[in-house]
Amino acid sequence: MTPILKKTYDALNIYLSKFQIIFITVLFGMGLLLLLFPNSYWANDNIGIIPVIKLGFTTSFMSAILGRFLSLFYLYIHYGFPWYAVFLYLIHGLSITFFIYSATLAISNGTHLFRILLLYLVIYSMMVLRLGYNAASIMIGANSLLLFCLYLKKSVKIRRSVIFLLGISFSFSYLLRTRSIYGIIIFSLPVLILFFIYLKNRKYPYILLFLLPAILFIGLNNYYTANFTSARYKEYVEYNKVRGRFHDFPISEDNIQNKRILDANDWSRNDYVAFSSWFFHDENIFSIEKINNIFEHSVTQDKKGLPLKEIAGNIGIFCYTYLIYLITLVFILLTIGFYSSHRTVIMSLVYSMYCLGGMLYMNESYRFPERIGIPVFLLVYSYLALIFIITKTDYADGIDSGNRKVRPKYDRILYVFYTAVLILGVFAVKWEIIRIHSKQSDINEIVDAINRLPSDSVVMFQPARGLEPVYYSPLKSPAIKNDINIITGGWNIFSERYYYQTRKAGVENGQDLFPYLIDNDRLYLVIASSSYKRCVATYFKEHYQNRISWIRVAKAAGRTVYKITGNEKETQRRKPDNNYQRQAE
Repeated sequence: MTPILKKTYDALNIYLSKFQIIFITVLFGMGLLLLLFPNSYWANDNIGIIPVIKLGFTTSFMSAILGRFLSLFYLYIHYGFPWYAVFLYLIHGLSITFFIYSATLAISNGTHLFRILLLYLVIYSMMVLRLGYNAASIMIGANSLLLFCLYLKKSVKIRRSVIFLLGISFSFSYLLRTRSIYGIIIFSLPVLILFFIYLKNRKYPYILLFLLPAILFIGLNNYYTANFTSARYKEYVEYNKVRGRFHDFPISEDNIQNKRILDANDWSRNDYVAFSSWFFHDENIFSIEKINNIFEHSVTQDKKGLPLKEIAGNIGIFCYTYLIYLITLVFILLTIGFYSSHRTVIMSLVYSMYCLGGMLYMNESYRFPERIGIPVFLLVYSYLALIFIITKTDYADGIDSGNRKVRPKYDRILYVFYTAVLILGVFAVKWEIIRIHSKQSDINEIVDAINRLPSDSVVMFQPARGLEPVYYSPLKSPAIKNDINIITGGWNIFSERYYYQTRKAGVENGQDLFPYLIDNDRLYLVIASSSYKRCVATYFKEHYQNRISWIRVAKAAGRTVYKITGNEKETQRRKPDNNYQRQAE
């Protein structure tokens, strides 16, 4: 620490604790980052959750009790304030503070501490600039658990209030994303077992105290959803649980040519393509029974194993996607190898292989997007450091004679490696900033086009690729006129919010929505691809025996705003889309 920073810290320490100083500094740094660079949400899920919270409906993915708590701020304090985004930023701020505080407990060398924190914060800045509840959930759980372990190990006198507060912070992992807490436990389990083997002085009762808030919140959330939510919400949860196993998973691509599914569901190939493209508004055509038929007759279920070539290809994509994070992992393992005994190195390698195996399994069998992958890699880095810290005391006491002295050349090697990783991380963050800025320019064009529509219009966007409000700043919502009703697609279909929007449009359910589109001056479709447009046109022809025509109203940033008429004119012909033809024929 430089003399100026030390004097500043000593001055602040008169009035504030070390933890408070770190937390305030972190919030200031995050605010500066958001002020200087463009920022956005990470995934459309966040954009789908916000209106549900604002309307006071029960949230999906996020716990129901946290959603209800955030609803109070929108409904009773200020509807237009970005409470959801501010809450996620505070969670990230607390998570970063936990890590920095843990690092100060474990590392006494100022130079090493600075290097570790700088690299960690550069990687973490990606999750601040691309805000998402998945990453916030994983990071607050991982860093709460990390600080809990170090607090037990380092503190002479344990305060129960501190343990309980850390337990509450850990429970936010469940509250933000109900499944995240289980993933954190799985990826940290080997290190936790090792930690508790080395733990002394009968500190085991503190583990229960730490876990108690999470246990209480899990029980309270399950009780609330079972007894205080609507029947429509429960039906939607059941439907979405089944549907969620299909979209964006390998099964959707594997069964494009599966005639057994089409026969079982009385579907055309276009119906299958429509469902795969998040176009499933009819409750009868796309019922839960028919989705279950997909899994019953899936060719994916018939496979005894993936071909070696396909597995190798998926591993290649994984390595390309997470190249920087894999290089960082190698750097951390080299550092442990140069500074530790053979036993610590073996433990670290085994744990790394365990975590990489879990990541590859998720990538192969389910999905492993960056909004989950980046925080999981940071979790692994943290717990590799914890392995080093756990075993360091024993080596210092001379229990293991394999402890080696570090040669000066190793320091030079690690410094060069560290510099390279840091530069790569900075370039990755810079690329994200450029991408966000480009997307936000497109959104402004689309919003301007929508705002020129007549008052009281109803707009439906092609899912994911329509408005893409995910790229708008979390602290500033897209400035669409309040009198325009947007019916969202995607995972919101058949939810409480979905039916609230259809009623505002003038229909009670999804199956009546698309016939209502024809020759309706109030209703507009925003479409981003010719294949999706063909899919919609074919859907009308097959299910309503109506050949529709498209009237182009506006065009902006690669999206086209259409009205639909039901006359017998041929729809506008365009060059065939090969990808769509391959799916539909």
